[in-house]
Amino acid sequence: MLDEKDLEAIEKILNQQLRQSENLILNEIERTRSVLEGQIAQVKKNLEEIMQYYRIQKLENDNTTLLLQMITALTKRVEELERRSA
Repeated sequence: MLDEKDLEAIEKILNQQLRQSENLILNEIERTRSVLEGQIAQVKKNLEEIMQYYRIQKLENDNTTLLLQMITALTKRVEELERRSA
């Protein structure tokens, strides 16, 4: 049978192994957190670039629409002038 000293020694060993396991788990959690934070930062950067591209694209589309409207108006004016001069 185990005496009290043996039980205390077993308890110390178990406690030490538990602490080691806890430290390993905490280190892995920290490493995972660091990796995920890096990935989140990259996603945020990509999202900002996409949003900037979207804003630029919207401005270009608006400008194209305005140019087409101006061309249409000028075409109508030219046609009207051609009818008057003919």
